[in-house]
Amino acid sequence: MPFKRNEDGALALDESNNPIRVDADGKEYPFGDEALDATLHNLTKANSEAAERKRKLREVESQLKHLEGIEDPEKYFRDANKALETVKNLDDKKLVEAGEVENLKKSISESYEKKLKEAQDEIQAKDAELYTEKVSSRFAKSQALERTVLTPDIAEAYFGKHFKIEDGQVVGYLGDEKIYSKENPGQYAGFDEALSMVIEQYPMKDKIMRANPGGSGTPPSGGSFSSGTKTKKDFRGAKDKAAFIKEHGQEAFMNLPNG
Repeated sequence: MPFKRNEDGALALDESNNPIRVDADGKEYPFGDEALDATLHNLTKANSEAAERKRKLREVESQLKHLEGIEDPEKYFRDANKALETVKNLDDKKLVEAGEVENLKKSISESYEKKLKEAQDEIQAKDAELYTEKVSSRFAKSQALERTVLTPDIAEAYFGKHFKIEDGQVVGYLGDEKIYSKENPGQYAGFDEALSMVIEQYPMKDKIMRANPGGSGTPPSGGSFSSGTKTKKDFRGAKDKAAFIKEHGQEAFMNLPNG
């Protein structure tokens, strides 16, 4: 609404010296201090509101900046809400209770221990099979035992602890020391050579050796033995047999009834 002006272009004033404004219909209104204050107040308020809108717009733009490059923002927010709901369910222990977690841990532990034991049993079985193949079979056909009254099973029960399998090879031991060959210096002794050395070191060697040809021919024995009711079936194993032979001699054992 423009101000009214005189013919000389100056602002026209009413009786109170207030400028006069004219509306589109030509109606005149005095423009006093109150009207001026109200206009300035409205302008200031409008400017302030515009500035606030600009500030909020900048904040929104900043908050949405991480969405740049997302082709489907609606799907993004749907997935986010779904993830939040999942977290809420976890917080409410709707999916996993503490007791269930402990049961799960226990189940995993038991399964692991079972598999570990199965693996250990398998290893032990393979070790036993390998020992039988590499060591027991050599006791069974050892020429070193021909000079003794010991059967292969009894000899193995006594002297098997002196042999180990290392890198697929049978190695003899006296105590903690490996047995090296006298026939081939620098190499480990072969089975029969190592067994002969073990027998030579055995404190009761004289009781297990065969009588020399041309000698009395009396087998090593602690004296005469009356079998009574004892039979070969009464022995519990190789060690039991070995103990009997050590005390009474091989001949006494051979003379026992089979039972």
